[in-house]
Amino acid sequence: MTHKLIAAASACAFLGAAFAATPAFAGEEQGNMTVVMGDLNLQSDSGAKSVLHRIKTASSAFCEDDDRTRDLRRRLETRKCRDRMMDLAVNKLDAPLVTVRYQRFRRQAADLSDATLSSAGRLPTSRPTASAR
Repeated sequence: MTHKLIAAASACAFLGAAFAATPAFAGEEQGNMTVVMGDLNLQSDSGAKSVLHRIKTASSAFCEDDDRTRDLRRRLETRKCRDRMMDLAVNKLDAPLVTVRYQRFRRQAADLSDATLSSAGRLPTSRPTASAR
């Protein structure tokens, strides 16, 4: 099955028509996620930005992301699913500029998450330092 996925993803990327990603995690959601990208130049900054937006949108749809739900456990599982699918899609796409932009996006998201937790008093705002006496 892995060989089929790699061959399908390579063919889709080569043709520039679509990109299909399938979760490779035991016990996870089953299905295909398709991202149309034939009209994008992945070697340009605007093309990389556009494909990342499309990957995020497709990942949210695949994982049935519903920001309106108040069920925190469901929201966490959905976010994990969306992150896994984005990781898989970006890795399978293997486009250097897309990968760089995605890594930057992930760092910013992590920094924002840390800042939110810090302002809510859940993380220390400063680390203790050793002082010389």
